[in-house]
Amino acid sequence: MDGPAARFVGRGGEKLEAALDEWPVVLASVAGRRAIDCGSSTGGFTDCLLQHGATSVVAVDVGRGQLHQRLLTDDRVTSKERTDIRLIDPDEFGGPFDILVADLSFISLTTVAESLLRQCVDGAPMILLVKPQFEVGREKVSAGKGVISNDADRQFALDRVRNTFEGLGCDTIGVMDCPVHGADGNREFLLALRAPKRAQAR
Repeated sequence: MDGPAARFVGRGGEKLEAALDEWPVVLASVAGRRAIDCGSSTGGFTDCLLQHGATSVVAVDVGRGQLHQRLLTDDRVTSKERTDIRLIDPDEFGGPFDILVADLSFISLTTVAESLLRQCVDGAPMILLVKPQFEVGREKVSAGKGVISNDADRQFALDRVRNTFEGLGCDTIGVMDCPVHGADGNREFLLALRAPKRAQAR
């Protein structure tokens, strides 16, 4: 007998749903707003945003052929395959976005922090999935055969990302352990931030 149908097109939807449950201030910023999903893959984050009332989502991924067919045929979704987030000009889509979510692999969030912030309107909420295996360096990843199980290393990864964004003027809304583990068994974090207000930054 088949189990209940999945609510979202990908596991990422469950991760983002947990974050929105944890931080109502972020949830309140979704309905009626324009969003960008960085590292969209099959589109779990995108699906979650749409189900919570986002008016449009630009789904960006360096891969191709991953976004779920249901989202490809949704007029609210713009798919940007084979595209590095660092090459995205928000003006191409009507200007910076009201909310940003990111689930990036094989790259440190610290290397794309400024590019992510360029996508955001002043004070936009951001939900980042922090994956320790892409933040701690190859030596520790190799030692753990791809799984970062040491709590100190996981904390280092989180602090590295958080400090980078705070150093660029972001405020931290909160941090939580992601209740859904990565496909490889890695335990991830969800980091909620608020983008800087550029007028204040000047």
